[in-house]
Amino acid sequence: MKRSFNKILLSVPAFLVCSSLLYPIQALSQQNYVDNSGMNGWSIGAGIDYKQFSNNGTNFASTLHDDFNIDTDYHTGFNAWIGYRIPVKNSDIRLDYSHIKTTDSSDVSANNLFLWGNAVDSASGKIKYDFSSVDLTAGHTTSLSPTFDLHYYGGLNYTSLTKDMNLSGHSPTDSYGFDVGTDYHGWGPVFGMDGTCHPAPSSIPGFGVLGGVKTGFPYGTLSNHFDSFENNTSSSDHIPDEKIVVPTVGAKLAVKYDFPMNSSKWGMELGYESTTFFGATKNSNYNGTSINTNLQGFYFNLGGSF
Repeated sequence: MKRSFNKILLSVPAFLVCSSLLYPIQALSQQNYVDNSGMNGWSIGAGIDYKQFSNNGTNFASTLHDDFNIDTDYHTGFNAWIGYRIPVKNSDIRLDYSHIKTTDSSDVSANNLFLWGNAVDSASGKIKYDFSSVDLTAGHTTSLSPTFDLHYYGGLNYTSLTKDMNLSGHSPTDSYGFDVGTDYHGWGPVFGMDGTCHPAPSSIPGFGVLGGVKTGFPYGTLSNHFDSFENNTSSSDHIPDEKIVVPTVGAKLAVKYDFPMNSSKWGMELGYESTTFFGATKNSNYNGTSINTNLQGFYFNLGGSF
């Protein structure tokens, strides 16, 4: 069920439909239209994220009939931004930062259990993700109708994604352990578009339903590490660094509400967001096969314009 939220990539056209279906409201509310693009000047904001990473590529043990992956869960992260809206032009520049760090673990005991080819009675796996993203963008907002605003933007993105797995297994005579992971850092262009539908511009001018898509192409270095332990013996394998492009595609669906306060304007936004990083890490046995990683979950943001 949680994976089904990836389908929000299809949500943006719904807002175009919303705009056309509400044309009768537009005709009645032209004189009450409220500019929802923000005030001239500075804007700041921050938010809480509650998201989870996908568990593909987290296999840590197997039997003859089953494979066991680490179960990932939702964790708390944060985001923050600062921006400036250029007077008259209805354009803006903005700096965004987001970060989340997660730790999840699983264990299993079974007959005929193997930890990467080693026979064990029990096995456990722990996975850690550390993700950060910075966007510096310039954008423009246009009102296609009194009930639909479109904001499009482009700029530069920095992405950092670290994945680390610690695996261990035990039998009556032996113990095994593996510490494997990848570390990616890259810079590249980013482009996005948000559409906001205002269902009731005359009665609730601050309320909106928002959908957006975003894509980036950071280019950087993917480094790998592989350390193994058997009883009292340890070894390490050297895995060359790679220069790669990691395409990212994201989408979000949210509800928002803006309200004036003295000489400022404040807004709240509650939504669900999903981002996929293509080829950002390796599969669990690090045999050279690149895999995709997905980060998805809820967020709540609060910001103000001055």
